[in-house]
Amino acid sequence: MADMKDIVKVAVDNFHGNVENYSTAQSNELLREALIEANGGSTTLSYKNIRDGKCNGLFALIEEVLSRTVVEGLQS
Repeated sequence: MADMKDIVKVAVDNFHGNVENYSTAQSNELLREALIEANGGSTTLSYKNIRDGKCNGLFALIEEVLSRTVVEGLQS
């Protein structure tokens, strides 16, 4: 997986409409691919895999993106 810091930056920039190095479609695809990779290569979520720790980094990535977008959106 690409560096989580870079993925979070792309996701936050896309949320704000300030994509620099990627188009909106490219940044969406990059984020999608990072989520799939963090989910063990699967495109579907399995609560058993998540519970058993087979999806290393999935929630960390989601949590980081949401903490920088949802909170900002609610305060605006």
